[in-house]
Amino acid sequence: MLFFPRDFGSPYVRSAISREDKAKELSAVGLTFLSDLKLSGDENLWCRKFESGPLDDPENFIIPEAAYQWTQRNMECSLQRPTLNFKDGNLVSINGKKLPLIEAKVPDVCEGLATAIIMDAQRHLEVANLESKARY
Repeated sequence: MLFFPRDFGSPYVRSAISREDKAKELSAVGLTFLSDLKLSGDENLWCRKFESGPLDDPENFIIPEAAYQWTQRNMECSLQRPTLNFKDGNLVSINGKKLPLIEAKVPDVCEGLATAIIMDAQRHLEVANLESKARY
């Protein structure tokens, strides 16, 4: 156990109100775009994650193709050259967009398209700019 000083994850995990009842209440006040969602999602600098709905069934764990936004198949895209900004050895923004690196997360399906590339780029920069003792 890591003995974190507080609970992590969603404050609604222990909610007595079912997801279906929450969806009905949202629809009743005109928020159907929220009540129609089958998955909950969140994103940060490293990944986009989604949970709930069809992912709650461990016997029939099927991820709907529509859940993926960053790694869709057959989407047309142009070659892009991202700008990575580091501060004190930590990635702080991509293309000038700052996002928090660390947030309280729960285990879910994550779409981390560029994480390995970013980490590899940082290692290359370290090798090119730091003495070997400073890298570890």
